Amino acid sequence: MMLRTSLLSGLLLQAAPRRWLLARLARAWPAPPPGTRFGAYFSGRAALFAIARSPAFTRRVALLPAYLCNVVPLAFERAGWQVHGYEVDERFMPDASGLRALAEACGADLLLLAPLYGSDGGMAHWLGDDAAAWRSRRGVALVFDLCQDAALLQQLLRSPGPRWAAVLSFNDKSFPGVMGACAWGDLPLESPPPPGWRERWLLAAWALRKCLPARRSDASTPAFDHSTAARFPYGFDPLGASALQLALGLVGLARLPRWVARRRDAVARGDVHPLPLPFSTGAPFVVVDAADPARHRRKRPYALAHDANASLRPQLVVRHNKGFDDR
Repeated sequence: MMLRTSLLSGLLLQAAPRRWLLARLARAWPAPPPGTRFGAYFSGRAALFAIARSPAFTRRVALLPAYLCNVVPLAFERAGWQVHGYEVDERFMPDASGLRALAEACGADLLLLAPLYGSDGGMAHWLGDDAAAWRSRRGVALVFDLCQDAALLQQLLRSPGPRWAAVLSFNDKSFPGVMGACAWGDLPLESPPPPGWRERWLLAAWALRKCLPARRSDASTPAFDHSTAARFPYGFDPLGASALQLALGLVGLARLPRWVARRRDAVARGDVHPLPLPFSTGAPFVVVDAADPARHRRKRPYALAHDANASLRPQLVVRHNKGFDDR
């Protein structure tokens, strides 16, 4: 019932003026640092592409986690960047000293952090004063890819330091939605036009379909999660968010605490057994231990960026724990 109520609320709210929706979404993050800009985009990948095309960068060398949704390096490569992957440990944490050495060796001017499956992903370290001072000396921007867990925006209540951006996605992971994304930061970003009528009708049909009884797809094939970006709605077109996406994002962020509470209830009941990562009890996807009862749908491991048939972590077992029944 909560799933359908959220989607129907978004369908109704899209009639509100676009300027009002944008203003409300911009205020969804309480007390952002001074000088913070806001933008809304058609998808998370479009938002990352906009960051990659920002005129703030000259060297255009990016450091990204080696284990990550492959659409992220693809966004930077399509924008003409040189991409270097950095390793993360079993808790999806990077080695801070190793990252600094890599950045200095390759002349990176952007470091992207992507907390996965309830992990910190290096956020605590790179939000510290010492890391901010180092980034300022080296001219390295910091980008937080929070597309998998919008609730982690609350971890950015303190200033990330100079040159930063955070991306949230309305991609049916953190809460019910139909793509769309927003970005905060102090980087200059383009403001693309909203999508055309074709895209708007397709998004509306997608949202209405989700109001019907769920029909789960088989998560066992293909073996790995690989984003080809080959067809609508998975391209990098420089489009802004539609009114429906803005409305669903606004409803989703307002109701996000309820979804997080439902995830924690599932963990407390023993429906899912996540490994003890910093934010695993409220994350929409979790790495599970050997005793997990397998009641929740399995999420496929990410494929390599340029090989849909291989993965850095092919045996990784991750379960959905979104708090709502998705497909």
